[in-house]
Amino acid sequence: MRYSMIFEGLEISYIRQRANHPRFRILLVHGTGCDSRVFLDLLSELSKNHDVIAIDLPGHGNSSGIGFRGVADYAAFCSALVQYVGWEDCVLVGHSMGGGVSIAMTLYDSQLVRGLILIDSGARLRVSPEVLDLARKEAAEPQKRKKNSRVGFSDKTADSIIKNIREITDNSSALVTFKDWIADDTCDFMSRVSKIELPTLAICGREDVLTPLKYHQYLEERMPDCSLVVIEDAGHWPFVEKPKEVVTALEVFLEKLN
Repeated sequence: MRYSMIFEGLEISYIRQRANHPRFRILLVHGTGCDSRVFLDLLSELSKNHDVIAIDLPGHGNSSGIGFRGVADYAAFCSALVQYVGWEDCVLVGHSMGGGVSIAMTLYDSQLVRGLILIDSGARLRVSPEVLDLARKEAAEPQKRKKNSRVGFSDKTADSIIKNIREITDNSSALVTFKDWIADDTCDFMSRVSKIELPTLAICGREDVLTPLKYHQYLEERMPDCSLVVIEDAGHWPFVEKPKEVVTALEVFLEKLN
């Protein structure tokens, strides 16, 4: 079911599904130029055992606004949503930029977070000048947006899976996506993740060229309670490229939280 809340003058949309007797409360946070729809399959699987919400960050999907240039701003809306639905705490699952948002929320509103799952993300999310320049031009002339359908995916990922993701990202606001890239580029928690003592799981697709394995190894090495799972034959989107493997990794992690 899709719901909404009002926070700081913006209407924030989210999808919520839950089991009859949920074990955990889980918030899914999407990445750059995406929205909650990228998590539909993952949400469906997790909601068999848990209470799960997938948020549309401001300016994305069905949420109002024009996005932000910093992950801390997005994190404030995630914290507001957790409190709005009456959760005392939650397990954060952040993909890519959503991982940076989740780290920010954990640092600034730690009382709301029970565990942290970072999927193809990192403590720092630098973006190349070429990508930023292209995004800036596309925001100025969105009708001329260029697309490379296989960037970020494993060579073994089916075209049908890629098409489903690209239908979401290609229809996102070019201006909001540009702001997201800036939010990525300015996201730097490398000196602070060592202070996060919450149980953390880092998941990385072996073939991810956007947030490569070394990003996740850094998390495993620096965070006091972080484990790493590498998904074979997957790129930047393992939860759609190899969904069974990702769900298994998530459930094993959640079982340990008990």
